[in-house]
Amino acid sequence: MYVESVHIQNMKLLRDVKLDFTRNGAPRSWTVIIGENGCGKTSLLQAIGLAAMGVDRANQLADIESLPDRRRKDRLEVMAEFSFGEFRSPERRHPINPSELIVEPQMADLDQQISLQSELRLEPGWGVFEGGSRYKITSLSSKSYAQTEGTHDPLRRARRERLPHWFVAGYGSGRSLPLPQSGQRTRDHVLDRMTSLFGRGSIVGTGFADLFDNTKLVQKFCRQLQEALVVGGLLPNVTQLDLRGKGGIKKAQQLVESHRFVMKTGDSEMKIPAVWLSQGYQATAAWIADLIGQQFWDVEGSVELEDMEGLVLIDELDLFLHPVWQAQLISALKQVFPRIQFVVTTHSPMLLPGCEQDEVYILKQDQNGDVNVHPADASPAIMSGNELYRIFFGVDGQFANKAGTLLQQYAFLASNPRRTDSDDAEIASLVKKLAKLKVTPDWEPVERSKARPAKRKGTR
Repeated sequence: MYVESVHIQNMKLLRDVKLDFTRNGAPRSWTVIIGENGCGKTSLLQAIGLAAMGVDRANQLADIESLPDRRRKDRLEVMAEFSFGEFRSPERRHPINPSELIVEPQMADLDQQISLQSELRLEPGWGVFEGGSRYKITSLSSKSYAQTEGTHDPLRRARRERLPHWFVAGYGSGRSLPLPQSGQRTRDHVLDRMTSLFGRGSIVGTGFADLFDNTKLVQKFCRQLQEALVVGGLLPNVTQLDLRGKGGIKKAQQLVESHRFVMKTGDSEMKIPAVWLSQGYQATAAWIADLIGQQFWDVEGSVELEDMEGLVLIDELDLFLHPVWQAQLISALKQVFPRIQFVVTTHSPMLLPGCEQDEVYILKQDQNGDVNVHPADASPAIMSGNELYRIFFGVDGQFANKAGTLLQQYAFLASNPRRTDSDDAEIASLVKKLAKLKVTPDWEPVERSKARPAKRKGTR
């Protein structure tokens, strides 16, 4: 399941926001949302997730009271359109009979493409969403389309029946690895794979190694995780995983250390328990392991990384990661999960070099306080660090703080032997300003030249 467009009205500061997720008529694999704090980046992800889950699951996930725009008493509405990957199309079941479709006669013998329209409505004072979904059957030849009757809601039925290959998952900022053996298999994996985005639950992560009952499935899960994290380069300096399930635990110490990562430290290697990893390693390993495990649960079997389809929403993808790691992360994810569609938010310019121009969007508030979406004006792939900060995050100038700018001004004046008395006065002022910032220039001004300035032509 892939998102193609979303239209959000009156959700917090998202007064009237539209965003397209296609490229050349097909779902775009990557979309990165940036913007200042409080601009609605998380709300945008949540709106997409709610529409993708359908009205019943939306009411289970959302904190309804917090969603409406409190500045106005208008209807909150989320409208989104989704399509389905062709690779898994033969295995996907659509919960509606062909006889229930209203198709124009001239479309009967033409190639057709199925997409899904989902709508959620929340009137002022309501405590639950209303809405539904319907199919949109498009003729690839005539560009005309027909829709299912309003009484049918395929998305509601697909979520109720937990149909495979309708995959969507969401990850919030609170993601970490669980203790081994601490997880329990949930009753509703379709709902649980979205709760993290709404701050309503922890993710399973590497705990899938403990939850799968089939030994061969555990081995395949571990192999796929090794392929993604180690071979795919998603965890720098990790050379091997050592995930042991229930059968390998005989005492309490082994329980804590049963999920271990082999780390390269200089010229040697050492095994580190998963729960001893830094927050950056834990956050990344947790959601990637969870994504792989959820894909296994979705089809009740194993899936190769390159065959995994679906929509994944991630809030703050850069969470706890070093800038060098960030710079290579998106490119690596594109290689490891080529059929997954990612929509992510970030505060870091160092993620952007892995993106193309049409994959980056900026949220900005206008003079009325409403948030609008602005596409990137240039490709970040070939920009320097200074350009990324200036163009995408508004940090202008060579230095990000006042001390750097003042020190640069001091250096310019202090290195000029032909400076004037007013220049020396400015140097003294700069030294005082820098002292207040606990900064002392480590060089003295050069000696002023005694030569008189050259006379201009035409003067005596």
